[in-house]
Amino acid sequence: MSVFTKLNRKIQSVQKLTYWAVFISGILFSNWLACGKQKVITPPPATHKIPLIRVALDPQISSGTLLFREPFRLVSEEATYILDEEMGQFFVQFQNGFLTIKNTERSFSFNNFHSIELIPENEGIFLWNNISYSGRIIFRKSKQSVQLINVLPFPQYLEGVVPYEIPTHSDEYYQAILAQTIAARTYALYRIKNPESTNFDLYADTRDQVYQGTRNKSELVQRAVLESYGAILETQQNDLIKIQYHSTCGGTIDPSVSQPETEMPVLQDHSSSNDFCIVSPLYRWVTQLTTRDILTNLVNLGFLPQTEIQVWTEEGFEMNLEVLSRKPSGRIEKLAVSVGDKSILLQEWQIRRLFSAKPGQLQPSTLFFLKSSPSNPGLVYVIGAGFGHGRGMCQWGAIGKALEGESYKDILKFYYPELILNKIY
Repeated sequence: MSVFTKLNRKIQSVQKLTYWAVFISGILFSNWLACGKQKVITPPPATHKIPLIRVALDPQISSGTLLFREPFRLVSEEATYILDEEMGQFFVQFQNGFLTIKNTERSFSFNNFHSIELIPENEGIFLWNNISYSGRIIFRKSKQSVQLINVLPFPQYLEGVVPYEIPTHSDEYYQAILAQTIAARTYALYRIKNPESTNFDLYADTRDQVYQGTRNKSELVQRAVLESYGAILETQQNDLIKIQYHSTCGGTIDPSVSQPETEMPVLQDHSSSNDFCIVSPLYRWVTQLTTRDILTNLVNLGFLPQTEIQVWTEEGFEMNLEVLSRKPSGRIEKLAVSVGDKSILLQEWQIRRLFSAKPGQLQPSTLFFLKSSPSNPGLVYVIGAGFGHGRGMCQWGAIGKALEGESYKDILKFYYPELILNKIY
């Protein structure tokens, strides 16, 4: 990658020198300043076209709000409309087969359509449900629903992903941010080649990568996107994989692989006990919940009917929790719950949902052990480590390694030893 430097040309006047001497010495002095001070990375001329990515901001619209910060062009059968900020916020709704986009100034209604595209006149800044994004907007009909899809270039997408995958507030984290940027680009390219839907490549939430548009701009991320311009991770045979990463391993990486057979195999990640992620706020944690909380979670998971637990709650019940097996990393693989005459087997994310103190959320990880309260048999303590599934790159571990002075290449080589760096554009 070619690197150009930002020049702050401040040439001191030099007396008794000819014009050319001043000119030449000025250039030499400016280059010396550039090499010793701030570096600004500019992307090289593209050898391949930068890909566009299709992100599902809302895969099934019921309602939402839309505000255009810059002019957008809406082409319909009747006419071409320019929608901008002066028109104010629009209310979007899909109901009874009709998609309506309206406010007090304008009203659009669509029924028989395949897709409706709003094309930006410039960069294209818009707000969907008060979150700022850039790029094109497509409303795509899919069976009995409508999807809102944001189409934008790869670099802008990454700038809206990386700040939500890894902390970006410290210069000392920069090498970890670079590693995360390359991992996120690799994952996104995999999804372009293996899309979630015929209409879009990936979701804007934890089903893929959290994408929040231009909501949280980070200079470090913008710099990392440019410095790692087009860089991805591939196998030795130049194949893409569905790369994995997580927040905090808790000191041990999970080398196991669990992917649907229809997806490309994922290489086993590096397994090594380490304490690089000790800087994480979730390196160690303790939560507590009651056996009634666990019953409620079993209902939410669909294992028990609500009517049955009402009877147990009124009459009393006994519950037994048993860890049946653990993975080599120490994470719980299978867990059995016995209550009344029911015996229930849980795995993976079900285990994390079972011990969640808040309905609908996941417990940090499956790397934990259980302990009942000595004074209250209905109270369970969950004493655990780490946050996430534990596979692939540990993001806080990457930060820990960056704080130790390791480069992004060192970090990627540690967590993905079977993969190599390559450039796609």
